[in-house]
Amino acid sequence: MINLSVRRSSEPSHPGAAHAALQQMATEESGALCLEAFGSPFHFKKGNADLDAIRRHALGRRSFRPHTEMLNQNEIARDVLMIVDGLACTYHLLDDGRRQILSFCLPGDLIGIAGSPHAPLGYAAAAITNVAVAVLPQDRLLPIARTNPDFAMSLTRAVIASQALSQHHLTNVGRRTARERVASLLLELYCRVQGVSGTAAGEIQLPLTQEEIGDALGLTHFHVNRVLRALRNDHVVEFVNRVLRVLDVDRLSEEAGVEPGLFLSQAA
Repeated sequence: MINLSVRRSSEPSHPGAAHAALQQMATEESGALCLEAFGSPFHFKKGNADLDAIRRHALGRRSFRPHTEMLNQNEIARDVLMIVDGLACTYHLLDDGRRQILSFCLPGDLIGIAGSPHAPLGYAAAAITNVAVAVLPQDRLLPIARTNPDFAMSLTRAVIASQALSQHHLTNVGRRTARERVASLLLELYCRVQGVSGTAAGEIQLPLTQEEIGDALGLTHFHVNRVLRALRNDHVVEFVNRVLRVLDVDRLSEEAGVEPGLFLSQAA
C-alpha cells in the first residue's frame, strides 16, 4: 500500500496567515477514531462524531486494488462508500474517452450518494491506490435518517462539505489560470491530507501522476509539467517522485488565490 505521510520541514522565518492556519490545526487534539490510510495511521479529530455516526451504520467493508473501478458511470448505485483507507477519485468519462476528474477522495469521504435509491450516478469512481471502504446500502439511508437525527445531520454535513469542494473545483477549472489551478489543487490536497493526519508538516507523499492532475484541471500533462517546473523554480513547491514538498505555504496560497481554511474546514 502506498504510504501517504507527512514530514516536518523548516518553517518560514516570517509565517503568514496560511502557515498560521495549518499550525493552529496541528495544535488541536486528535485521536478517538484511527483509520489506516496509505499504510500510515490517520486520526480523525476528536469530537468528530459525524464520521463515527456514519461508520456505525455501515454493513461490511470492501477492498479495491489500484486503478480498478469502484462505481460505474450511469449505473444505479446501490451502496454509498465511505473511504476508510487509500486514495480514490470520482470522474466523468466522455464518449471519446476523455476524462474529467471531479474530486480526489481521502479517508472519511463519501462516494455514491444519489438523489434516490433508484437514481443512476452521473459519474464513476476508481481507486488510485489500494482502497478500503465501509459500505452503507443506499436504501437504508432514509430509514436510518428518519429515526436517527444525529446520523441525518452527519450525512447532511458530509454532503454540504462535498458540495463546497465541487463549487471550488468548478471555479478552478472555469476561471483560474493554469498556474492558479495547479497551485490550488496542490494546496487543497496538502491541507486535506494534513487535516486528516492532524499534523502540520512541509512534505507529503502524493501518489498522483501528472496525467491525473491534468485530468482534474483540464490541462495536458505537458502543461502541468511546465507549471510544476515554474513553481519549483520560484521556490514555492517541489513535486518529485510522487512527493509534494511545500516550500512556502503562504506563497502557495497566494498563487492559488485561496485561503487554506477553505480546505481545512472540509477535512476530517
